[in-house]
Amino acid sequence: MSSKLQRVYRLSLLTCMLIGGLVLSESAEAAVSSDELKAVYLYRIANFIYWNEPPLEPNLLFCVVDNSNIFRALEQVATTVTSIRLDSKASEQCDIAYFDNEADFSNLTDRTVTIGSHGVFLQQGGAIALPLKNGAIRPKVNLDNLGDYTISSQLLRISDIEGGRK
Repeated sequence: MSSKLQRVYRLSLLTCMLIGGLVLSESAEAAVSSDELKAVYLYRIANFIYWNEPPLEPNLLFCVVDNSNIFRALEQVATTVTSIRLDSKASEQCDIAYFDNEADFSNLTDRTVTIGSHGVFLQQGGAIALPLKNGAIRPKVNLDNLGDYTISSQLLRISDIEGGRK
């Protein structure tokens, strides 16, 4: 089996496992890189976001900044899912913007869901962080940093919550 086909197979398997809510075993985790895992989380998180105003386009625009590996992994997911578009720059058109390093929110609107790779991202003003610890991701959400959207209670239930005490 070619490496590209193997990658698509692994990402498809991981997507099915996350959709089904299955817990990954250690052997399944080892078969998937952290960037592939984050790409699937990015894709799945979109299902738990409710925008106050519907997106302008029928397909969501995912913007992945500073991480070409996650961008490529999300491209692989997008080959089987036609409801997403991709960009490597953060702009006001982004529905979901992922930052691997320091975030610049200046080109984004309040309706853009901001997601980062580290917990410190929430202190920079980001809404959701996907920190990797011991091969697993447990999302962190800062309720004070949400924009013109809400997050499903299903996602909040599996997340560590910050803010929201105003």
